[in-house]
Amino acid sequence: SQQWVEESTKGHSLGDAYGYLWWRDRFPIGNERIDSFHAGGWGGPFIFVMTDLDLVLVFTGGNFDTDGDTPVYTRIRDYILPSIDW
Repeated sequence: SQQWVEESTKGHSLGDAYGYLWWRDRFPIGNERIDSFHAGGWGGPFIFVMTDLDLVLVFTGGNFDTDGDTPVYTRIRDYILPSIDW
């Protein structure tokens, strides 16, 4: 239900960074920051939802045993969001 989606994507722990099985992020786009929430698994499968942009991004996995910033975040931040005309 819409109520469950709203409740599960609110910050409930880790300083508002985690809801109920959803991580919360903010991405820069121009001079603004876009709220998003995502689910992810080992190796890099991700589902990102950015409601302000009516955007859902899905990535399949394969990035096993790496440290630091994943290529998914870099691609979203450096390529996908700058290409959106909103």
